[in-house]
Amino acid sequence: MSHAVQISAIYKDNINRYFSIKKNDYVKIFYNKSKNQDLVLCHTILKELYNIEKINYVRQTIIMTVVILSIFISMCTLLQSSVSYINILQNKPFKIMELLAVILCGSSLLCGILLVGYIERKKKNISIALRKIQLKQLVELELQSYMYKNPTSNNEKVILFLNSYGNSVDLFGTMLSTIVQTISFISMVCMIYGYNLNNKITSNSKFNLQYIGIVGAVLCFISPLMFLIANILQNKNKSKENFQKIEYHKTLIFTAMSVGTGMVLIGKILLSLKAMHASPIGIITIIIGRAIYCAGYAIFIYQNSKNIYKINTQICNAKIKLYNDKKSFLYSQNFRQDMI
Repeated sequence: MSHAVQISAIYKDNINRYFSIKKNDYVKIFYNKSKNQDLVLCHTILKELYNIEKINYVRQTIIMTVVILSIFISMCTLLQSSVSYINILQNKPFKIMELLAVILCGSSLLCGILLVGYIERKKKNISIALRKIQLKQLVELELQSYMYKNPTSNNEKVILFLNSYGNSVDLFGTMLSTIVQTISFISMVCMIYGYNLNNKITSNSKFNLQYIGIVGAVLCFISPLMFLIANILQNKNKSKENFQKIEYHKTLIFTAMSVGTGMVLIGKILLSLKAMHASPIGIITIIIGRAIYCAGYAIFIYQNSKNIYKINTQICNAKIKLYNDKKSFLYSQNFRQDMI
């Protein structure tokens, strides 16, 4: 049984819960559920969408914290590279920074898995379930934007592809970055306990690790760029009157995130030019890039918080509609009973 079918079964239970009438009441014969059923479906979908968006908001907050702490770690690394007499193996703060970097990479990876493996699948099931509801009800509750639409033109197919696989690309890039950071941390721990991995690892292996890290940064740069291209293609034929403010914010967000991840990529390339030695220019570039990304992501979180509030308002509106329809129905049936 598919998830969409399971959702439909939940909807039927909710219909009986919202519109329960006594078995001996003959007015149940005249009851028509066609219109109210769509309202119950909308209400159930809105509640599930609200829960998903709240989970997504927590995930975004964690990502934001990770980016801010990453900027702090980069600044500490810049300090360490500028002061030549500091030995990282004999300095506890920098050991903590290295451990924190691994934890942050792992947190980003878990957040990416949550997004791709759970949140996106839930939203896809919701978009499919919305196709069972009349378009008029979707427009009244402003749910038509969540409904899945089959692409008809090549432009729509490209937009669907970019939006569908953008987060997966970012997840793969985060995975590669986490692998490199974990290997770096293990190497530091081994050096602390007197086992130097630098003598065991060849120069080609070191270059391969740098290459993996750069590939991860490239994928993290491609991901917001995919969403930016999809947003531009989606709005390129719209006039200024139809170009909504939210679309402008999306373009601004994806542009900032693309520029930020692009600067992080350039910074990592600069770091690799000096054969594993930190380059101040590269670190400064990474700090600036992450700060720009952080600014764009902050707007993204703010927009999501407004969306959560909007969905909560829609749930209240759906409840009011359900109550008014039930009240109107019972009033009309009581009037019909009096006439009989």
